[in-house]
Amino acid sequence: MRQFIANLWPIKIWMGVVPLSVPLAVCWRTSPLIWLFDDWLNPMMFAGVMVLSWAVGWYGAVIAGWPILAPLYHSQGLANGAPYQIGDYVLILTRKHGGRVARVYAIWKERDQVRVDLGEDAKEKCEDVFSYYEILRESNPPDQDAPPTAAL
Repeated sequence: MRQFIANLWPIKIWMGVVPLSVPLAVCWRTSPLIWLFDDWLNPMMFAGVMVLSWAVGWYGAVIAGWPILAPLYHSQGLANGAPYQIGDYVLILTRKHGGRVARVYAIWKERDQVRVDLGEDAKEKCEDVFSYYEILRESNPPDQDAPPTAAL
């Protein structure tokens, strides 16, 4: 479940299904095959209605998704060990650094994000910023001499 949420699958599914359901509901309600080819203007009007209904569905998904998905991501961040402190070791669950254990060196509490030590290159490119739901508190921090490894 952690990987599912960390890779943003709930948002991807929500933003894929909900906006498409509105045009499908419009098609089901209007039965376009009966009248679509009666006049040359009907297909263009139908296409316009489909675009508008998709836009309504997309904006509706954004507005309705916030109170549904935000608590899911917040609670997953808490379950992963948030709030974090500087010096904590965390396991990165996602992106190209997934599976790596790193030390927290900065906290952006207002954004529920932390910065972890992944090297100077990642620091310059801001690739070391992770949300609370993308990392997991590491209970056994690695030895300072050993290379960081962890199993998901």
